[in-house]
Amino acid sequence: MRAAVARMFRGEAAAADLSERHMEVLRTALLLFAERGYAGASLRELARRLGVQQPSLYHYFETKEQLVEQIIVHLGAELLAQVPDVEPPTKLEDVPRYAIEAVMEIWSGPLYAAFVQLLFVVAVEQPQLREAMYMLYSRGAAAATELLLAPYIAAGEIDAEDGRTLVRTALNSVALLQIEERLLYGRSKASPELERHAVLTEAWLRDAIVARKRRRR
Repeated sequence: MRAAVARMFRGEAAAADLSERHMEVLRTALLLFAERGYAGASLRELARRLGVQQPSLYHYFETKEQLVEQIIVHLGAELLAQVPDVEPPTKLEDVPRYAIEAVMEIWSGPLYAAFVQLLFVVAVEQPQLREAMYMLYSRGAAAATELLLAPYIAAGEIDAEDGRTLVRTALNSVALLQIEERLLYGRSKASPELERHAVLTEAWLRDAIVARKRRRR
């Protein structure tokens, strides 16, 4: 399931899976960018951390810009395809719980925080890569959301547009606090306040869905 979701986020233009060694290069590069910044991260240092000679890196990418694009398209898709270790939703009102658990899982390790940090820098310094970011989040998230909501849309419980808004509300409410805590405050994990926020957001959205169902009867 995780591999299928990752392919949704990559899109058809980059559907092929990369080798595990190639992905290791991308993960190592991402952490190097997080530590030293886009300008300060050198390919020489990347090669040293990987235990290879610098020329061998050109087997995977030709320029630093291409390296970052691969991080966005391929590693970003892998990170966003985290499937929470909870039961998938069996009712529409369970969807917010699943979406919020997915956000918490995605942010649980150091890689996704480093990824988002890189996106903010690259969006300013390398604006030509904004389209890759847009495609990763817009097309991938839309496809994954529609897959998650497909049974409830087919049953007439919710339409596609409202479903996307529901999932986006759940995701962004928690993700924004994750950005605040991890990137601005430098915390290594979610605070008790963030965890309470996640629980309350799930409860309020669940109650709203149940109330909406009652009104439509």
